[in-house]
Amino acid sequence: MEILFPNVNSTAKIFASKLIPEKWLDKFTIRQPIQIYSNSEDFCLKDISNYECLKEEMLAFLKEYTMPLLEQLTCEKDYLTLYENKDKRIIWDDNQFLYVASAYFNDHRLKEAIQVIEERFGKPGLRKQYKQVFDFIENIECSDGHKGR
Repeated sequence: MEILFPNVNSTAKIFASKLIPEKWLDKFTIRQPIQIYSNSEDFCLKDISNYECLKEEMLAFLKEYTMPLLEQLTCEKDYLTLYENKDKRIIWDDNQFLYVASAYFNDHRLKEAIQVIEERFGKPGLRKQYKQVFDFIENIECSDGHKGR
């Protein structure tokens, strides 16, 4: 499953272009298997004559798991709501935290964006690895009239 929020990715390019591969920034915000956090087994066609049965299993799965997620994820604000609710249908990896911060920046919620970055990447080793992000935040805070770090 791939979902793209172009504005989120455009913002991420500004402060995380060295951290997220560019080809990903241009193609998707969320990319993960559709079967994450479901009780579904892998779909496997062992006999070509059984394709109708497999088709029904796949359609039932999409109806039960995938479509409800897609229906709840139509815009950036929905993405933030899923994050704030710790929705387990999304794999919240490092890239997702960068995208969540981007969505908060886009929604003019600087405090929340900084909090996401600090909580996820604030430890010394990670802070060094994500220096590009922390430099961006410091520049925003300074230009916004707030004291930098």
